Amino acid sequence: MTDPLAHVKQPLSRARRGKAKVEFSSLDVRLIRAKFGATQEEFAALVGINVETLRNWEKGRRRPHGPARALLRAIDADPFVLARVLNWHAEEFREEPDDWLDE
Repeated sequence: MTDPLAHVKQPLSRARRGKAKVEFSSLDVRLIRAKFGATQEEFAALVGINVETLRNWEKGRRRPHGPARALLRAIDADPFVLARVLNWHAEEFREEPDDWLDE
């Protein structure tokens, strides 16, 4: 008698795993941090990660995943609201111009 769950017990091959979803490139992470005008050390502390983790994201050696990816998505969507929520110099924020990425 064969084991009906044999295929589940075996590790996934590369072909069966699929490709990882790349939501934020290293440039995306740098641009999100730039919206805050924060240093790497400040931004890492702000989002609760190790500064080396942030550096790895910005150099493209690693990618954000899980809760960090969700937080980056929220920050990217509305950095002004998140700045206020995180108490990050919210009084210094100005509305971003419509063409701020066209430079």
